[in-house]
Amino acid sequence: MADHSKNIVYLVTGANRGIGLAVIYLLAARPNTTVLATARSLPTDDDNNQSSVFSSIVCHESSSLIPILLDETKPAISSSTLPARLSSAGIEHINIVIANAGTATNGFKSVFDTTEEDYRNDFEVNTLGPIRLFKGIHGLLEKGAEVSGQESKFVVVGSSVGSTGGLVTAEGEMEGGMLVCGSYGLSKAGVQWWVMKLRAELKGKGGEGKVVVGVVHPGWVKTEMGQGLADAVGFRAGPPLGVEESATGVVEQVDKLTMENSGQFWRWDGGVLPW
Repeated sequence: MADHSKNIVYLVTGANRGIGLAVIYLLAARPNTTVLATARSLPTDDDNNQSSVFSSIVCHESSSLIPILLDETKPAISSSTLPARLSSAGIEHINIVIANAGTATNGFKSVFDTTEEDYRNDFEVNTLGPIRLFKGIHGLLEKGAEVSGQESKFVVVGSSVGSTGGLVTAEGEMEGGMLVCGSYGLSKAGVQWWVMKLRAELKGKGGEGKVVVGVVHPGWVKTEMGQGLADAVGFRAGPPLGVEESATGVVEQVDKLTMENSGQFWRWDGGVLPW
């Protein structure tokens, strides 16, 4: 039975599929770890009343996995309610957040074809989602630093298509200016700017030693969204990166993140992208 008060507590959004689900598999296998796996909906297995999405995950004997509903469009299960809901489950701190949830609501389009509604929808999830999450659980992250004696971490899974610098560099990859990512790219650029602004403000308020914030690009991954992008640009080979490889890289970069290196825009493989 996991002791949440002594465990390293992770919270992962968008944990019910793709990269998020692969990250959950990795974290749950670690010792002395509590994994809070959030999603907007969690279908249950009628036989054991547990989320069928996570039924095959094997936790370390000292660890546990707790599915959590999280939907900003529903006040009862929004980020602002997380502290109270987690407290009722015996969880009073969070050490590491991986804000993975993201969407390309209406596919991938050029800026000429992207509608105002497309921009609003992607901003709601990709930009405002992590902002609301941080505001909701900032206190739990600070408590996590106090409990562990180490910096807590809030990491956004970003994207190279949100790199402003990437629009003016030609490195031969199907990224940056070559891609039709009007609303998705802008929403990722927005949240990536916010992370760096938050980093500066945390340092300015004497927040060093409590919470580190950063961004990790997971690569072009074989997920539903990744395939949607490949289809949009006519790339028949599909995304080059497997989900497990991407998730392993993301977790590795999260592990390595410190206040000193958090000013970099990290790739899953340890490379650095331009902001």
